[in-house]
Amino acid sequence: MFGILPAGVKITEHFDDFNDESLLEPKPVKNWPKLFGKLASAAIKNNVQKDTTSSNVLVVNGGAGRSTLELLRSCDNLLIDHADSSTDHVRVLDSLLKESRISWDQPIEGKIVKKMSFALEAEESVKDLVGNKGNSVSYIHADIKDFPADLARYNIIVADLRHKNAAEDIKILASFLDKDGLLILGSIDDVDEDNPGQTHSCSSLTEYFDRIALNDNDACFSHIYRETRNKHQYAISYFSVWRMKSQVQSSETDPRDDEKCPETTEDYYEDQSILASYDIFHFGDGLLNVKNFPLRMSEVCVEACQKFKTNFKLALDAGCGPGRTAMELCSAFEQVKAYDYSQGFVDNMLSKAGEKGLTNLTACAGDSHKQNEIYKNEKFDLIFGCNLIDRLHTPQQWIQHSKDMLADSGLLIIASPYTWKPEHTKVENWLGGFVKEGKQMFTVEGLKDQLCPELVLLDEQRVPFVIPDPDGTFQYTYSNCTIFGKKR
Repeated sequence: MFGILPAGVKITEHFDDFNDESLLEPKPVKNWPKLFGKLASAAIKNNVQKDTTSSNVLVVNGGAGRSTLELLRSCDNLLIDHADSSTDHVRVLDSLLKESRISWDQPIEGKIVKKMSFALEAEESVKDLVGNKGNSVSYIHADIKDFPADLARYNIIVADLRHKNAAEDIKILASFLDKDGLLILGSIDDVDEDNPGQTHSCSSLTEYFDRIALNDNDACFSHIYRETRNKHQYAISYFSVWRMKSQVQSSETDPRDDEKCPETTEDYYEDQSILASYDIFHFGDGLLNVKNFPLRMSEVCVEACQKFKTNFKLALDAGCGPGRTAMELCSAFEQVKAYDYSQGFVDNMLSKAGEKGLTNLTACAGDSHKQNEIYKNEKFDLIFGCNLIDRLHTPQQWIQHSKDMLADSGLLIIASPYTWKPEHTKVENWLGGFVKEGKQMFTVEGLKDQLCPELVLLDEQRVPFVIPDPDGTFQYTYSNCTIFGKKR
């Protein structure tokens, strides 16, 4: 995950369906917050006494509010506290219930956005959803671990937990449930997993709850939301329903006063999981039915060089990372050179190359802004820069160097999801993703401006990749691959 997402991203997840084609398996549902709300509504109807005058409900990680909206649509006599850590998200549902309509900006690329809107059904009114049905909604701006200790006790908790190893969160939630209270859960942890470990959700679920059998056996749902038009977040959630064990005293279950382990150990393992995800990304078999991306990019490079009749003498992989693409190119090119800003990545690549007996690969640590100093007076038949330009402070500099260092028949292949961020690149140095004089300026056009007239865009394709995140979710991203060379 790259920092805090704009509010519009999660609003789109809640109030717009995902209908795009993807290679992902299992295929994502169109709208998980909506479906989760419907499933929760059915669970409440099936497991709460019909003669109950009202039920206190806590919706946890409620986000922009679609699940809560579905509860209001389907159920009566619910006194809901809608909780989320984002003030922006809490305000969305409040505005929808007051105005019957919301609008927002969905990021597309950089600062370019798409105007979006959602409205209640024509026959719906706020009065019908709330007052006439005995429902009410209040708002709590807090994360689970920040809930006040004197928070009210609830008959029902509806929780969409988007991270693995959520045992502590579930223990906290149990402290707010009444005797025989209902926990309706969406979890990244598979609640049917055998021997899951102490931090897995099941360790707290089995201690404090009895599981309620579902009529519908389909309890595993993959889902996705857009961060930009190229970048998405994908997860698989498991739906389950639990009832608080009658012998458990909820006031005794809050673990927040327990002695904590030093964070340094956790931080160490977090770092190791990130390093492991990079290794899987480069040298694994691919994930979720999507082919290994660095391997696929080597194929794209070779196919393009064959198609546009490029020589196969010397290739350069700029910002090579752990080096899978550079290593694969060795089978097609007489000589491959590669560099990365990280010495650790370079060392890892050279070690693996040695194990494979590759003798035509050389690599070093280096800065892309000084590429012309690393390789003085050299001309390359292929220069490949993957997921690089939107992490450089001056991408124009690398592009100019690459243009100057390209052989006459050579190809410059630039692949990127165009996730421009000010913390990496000042806005004035973005190649696209901004509006200028009322016109949307996309990165592909910016690349053309930088490379023309010497080089022209010969081909373009979107190549998907999947990166596992430490929290158990996945980044599903398209790298837009542009192939530049002299006009054929």
